[in-house]
Amino acid sequence: MEYRNYKIIKEERIEALNGLGLLLEHEKSGARIMVIKNDDENKTFNIIFRTPPKDDTGLPHILEHSVLCGSRKYPVKDPFVELAKGSLNTFLNAMTYPDKTMYPVASCNNQDFRNLMDVYMDAVLYPNIYKDPRILQQEGWHYELEDLEGDMTYNGVVYNEMKGASSNPEQVLFRQIQTALFPNHPYGYDSGGEPDAITDLTQEQFVDFHKTYYHPSNSYIFLYGDLDVVEQLTWLDDAYLNDFEKIKVDSELVRVEPFKTRNHVTKSYAVGQETNTDNKAYLSYNVAFDKPGSQYEHLGLEVMEYLLLDAPGAPLKEALLKLNIAEDIFGSYDSGLRQPTFSIIAKNTSIENEALFVETIESVLGKIALEGFSKRKIEAAINYFEFKVREADFGQYPKGVIYSIKALDTWLYDGDPFENFAYDEAFRQLRESVENGSFISLISTYLLDNPHTALLRLIPDAQMLAKKEKQLKEKLNQYGSTLTKEDKLALIEGTKALKKHQAEPNAREDLEKIPLLDLVDIKKEATPIQYEVFKEEGHEWILHKTFTNNIVYMRLLFDFSPLTFEELPYVSLLTRLLMRMDTKQHTYSELSDEINIHTGGINADTSVYGMNNEPDTCQTKFEVKFKCLSEKMDETLALVKEVLTESVFTDLDRLKDLIFENKSRLSTSLTSGGHTVSINRCSSYFNISAYYKEALDGISYYEFLEKVVSENLFEEVSNKLNEVLDKITHRENLHILVNTEERYMVPAKEKLLELITVFPEKAITYEESTPITFEVLNEGFKTASKVQYCALAGDYVKEGYLYNGHMKVLQTIMSLDYMWKEVRVKGGAYGGFAGFRRNGQFFLGSYRDPNLSKTYEIYKALPDYIKNLKLDDRELLKYIIGTMSNVDVPLTPQMKGERALGLYLSNVSKEDEQRERDEILSTTQDDLTALGQLVEAVIRQDFFCVIGNESVIEEGKDLFVTVKTLNQ
Repeated sequence: MEYRNYKIIKEERIEALNGLGLLLEHEKSGARIMVIKNDDENKTFNIIFRTPPKDDTGLPHILEHSVLCGSRKYPVKDPFVELAKGSLNTFLNAMTYPDKTMYPVASCNNQDFRNLMDVYMDAVLYPNIYKDPRILQQEGWHYELEDLEGDMTYNGVVYNEMKGASSNPEQVLFRQIQTALFPNHPYGYDSGGEPDAITDLTQEQFVDFHKTYYHPSNSYIFLYGDLDVVEQLTWLDDAYLNDFEKIKVDSELVRVEPFKTRNHVTKSYAVGQETNTDNKAYLSYNVAFDKPGSQYEHLGLEVMEYLLLDAPGAPLKEALLKLNIAEDIFGSYDSGLRQPTFSIIAKNTSIENEALFVETIESVLGKIALEGFSKRKIEAAINYFEFKVREADFGQYPKGVIYSIKALDTWLYDGDPFENFAYDEAFRQLRESVENGSFISLISTYLLDNPHTALLRLIPDAQMLAKKEKQLKEKLNQYGSTLTKEDKLALIEGTKALKKHQAEPNAREDLEKIPLLDLVDIKKEATPIQYEVFKEEGHEWILHKTFTNNIVYMRLLFDFSPLTFEELPYVSLLTRLLMRMDTKQHTYSELSDEINIHTGGINADTSVYGMNNEPDTCQTKFEVKFKCLSEKMDETLALVKEVLTESVFTDLDRLKDLIFENKSRLSTSLTSGGHTVSINRCSSYFNISAYYKEALDGISYYEFLEKVVSENLFEEVSNKLNEVLDKITHRENLHILVNTEERYMVPAKEKLLELITVFPEKAITYEESTPITFEVLNEGFKTASKVQYCALAGDYVKEGYLYNGHMKVLQTIMSLDYMWKEVRVKGGAYGGFAGFRRNGQFFLGSYRDPNLSKTYEIYKALPDYIKNLKLDDRELLKYIIGTMSNVDVPLTPQMKGERALGLYLSNVSKEDEQRERDEILSTTQDDLTALGQLVEAVIRQDFFCVIGNESVIEEGKDLFVTVKTLNQ
């Protein structure tokens, strides 16, 4: 087939994606296009530009934000948000990488898909940044001065976002690894932006970067799914590409010549002033190399990283841990660069261990290069990766978005993107290389004999944050001293003018230019998840039948609600230990091989299911999840039985290593996911579900791990684990989920029935549990973060309200209008959001927020906003449609089973789902403004929690009952 104004570069069947692949070039503009035509209704569009940074100002990142702030056809201030409010998108985002910027969208609705493409194409090619400098001021940075006597500050969304990023030591680490490996190269700069450098960015540099790189000749356009290829390509040509002439864009990522000698780099990261800095350093051994010449070698390096550092019993990780020089050892293989990188990292160590760290790495690699791995271990690792590839379950990420990113591993560097999906051939060659010995030679080729290495030390500095704050203040004072009174008055006026602009609503005629669907595009009937439930001898079955491509998903859910509060952390710890410690039959390394050879994975987790309109009740479950091909059910269930009945926790060295690792990784997530942690901590002051979640996975659990480590309680923990496991693995209140095709349902049920007979019918008699008592703790947690995560929450059921679909629409409005404008646009935070949960929880949260007291006042003013809300018919329709995009989410087979389970255990019926849908679609303005009283009553409860900067928390201490340091 011919495509008008396009030259076909390549056309072939891509079996792994069940579709036809097309590579084309738009003849006039030079745009590169890749199309995957298959039967996936969740269609994806992505336009990508090569955007190599020239400094640390974060220009690519700020531009990514800014092009979505109004364009030629869509001049509203935030077309991105307008799309989020009123489209049926299944994905809507933009992302900046070290060498590329991308704008992916997805939708199952054909007209909506076209609308999303149109807004994004206009945004990237014709943004308003040329005529409106306020966009850079808002999204990047600006001076802020309220009055002549006040302090001058910097503000801006990306500026504050990157303050948050630079507060995370592991983000600092990976940023510095690239700088160490690629000095004086685009990869050596921070495409996201260093806060100290962001404020050097000028408007002229800003628009010049767009002129240079945002041209179709420098673009990579990706289309995926069940789409009319001719129609979409014709539209792209007529609407956009035909307006551009092909030009030469110098965006090539040049190859960095290998080092002659190892590069040694020392950098610092901030920790809290009260933190003991002993053994808090990172050591990182890093290599860079040319792109592997084949997909097989790339896959081989992924498998090699897993074998060396990730798999239980990984020899390099084991050797380093046995030295007792670090709390955690982990690695990274990054193939998404012109020259991939491989890193081996020791966390919470001392720089005095550097020589031993390097010597051990090179000794172990040399030994493995000579002796290799056992063939069974390699086959187990290959099976692990092959199952993931075949399953192709990316959760809520549309497949097309993931595939578009995967394609760029070669496409962005002038290679063939189809090579990335030649899985059958890659796995065949990989298995062949195991037989002929070439697999193990990857260690010598890419790691041992590679001179392009860097050794990075990242050292903790308890004074760094205070020094940075002092330097920033001095810099601003120095600048202020150069200003006349008239200059300062001009700055004050500029501050007011920007805030006035941010507060002004978009013109109605501009809003109406954003394409909008109609309610007729949305089904009135809910598409319920069909499942069966039946009870049998004290336990319950949830059976969900769906096409799963020969995979059987199963889950055992044990009730642990009668445990004492002191025992809860042990349940959480068990989920991190099972499958990673010895059993009576296998060492943990052997067990991992057996699991990878026979299954798609066995995992344990804790879940808390809040009840529909019942804030004082919940279901707490210790979940064992396992999946396998239908022909492997016997082997899989035998392994599950072994893990649950024969696990041994007496190896104290192994137990210690895993607890240190768990503590290390949870410490990182407490700040990187600070918004989630603070909301849940805040909700735990009054809600039973949140109380359990916090104890199992929040600050309380982290404090438990800290106590175990600091007081050397490993033997005590070892003795307690089997006791707790025995208490919770019984058939009383057991739930069993089977999610598979109808033909496998009966054999799966029969085999599971046989398995569960090994568990006692009744629970062991428990100690009397201490009743849970709630306290208004209202805590401020001081950390080394440069930003805040502010949470306010409350219980609307206790105020006499029940959940309804109108709340869902108001949630969309609060998050995408009020919180977006007040917390993000005006306040400078990276994010602000609001929500209602069916169990009575209401919450407000901010992410990477420069403010505390201001955000608290914004939260307090929310009821007035709702009571005075005035929406015309079009605006109301927009919010209803946007709400439905979060209701009608495409689900993978695995997710369908999980949803069936969640609905059942939370006591949400099919009638409840239809009622919610009817209420969403019929929402009126009166329904929304009436909820102002609910929100006012809930906010009056005044549950508040913040994780944030030491000095900011201290300044706002009057807002808290308790202020404490979060030791990390």
